[in-house]
Amino acid sequence: MSADHTPGPWNTTGLNIRNREGGLICTVTNLWAEKATPQNVKEANARLISYAPLLLESVVMALQFLEIVQYSAKDKDPDLSRAAGLLAIGFECVISSATETNENRTNN
Repeated sequence: MSADHTPGPWNTTGLNIRNREGGLICTVTNLWAEKATPQNVKEANARLISYAPLLLESVVMALQFLEIVQYSAKDKDPDLSRAAGLLAIGFECVISSATETNENRTNN
């Protein structure tokens, strides 16, 4: 997993998402919206964005757990092993998408 993003934890102050030192990461707006986004929706979006580092870390840990389950259940419970493997593929895609750099996107 790449650490190119600002490390968490992040928090919100109104519509601003800030790092642990209080530095501004981003501000939720509706600059490109066709109509004004309600304030409560923008605040909910800010809270969701502020949890991005924790969510990414949780997905990475869940992937590690799924890999253990997949391996350990291989002979005892093939269905469980297969299910863990399929979930792991999805989690790998999420992690890859979240940590992919712009350079990698333009080269693919």
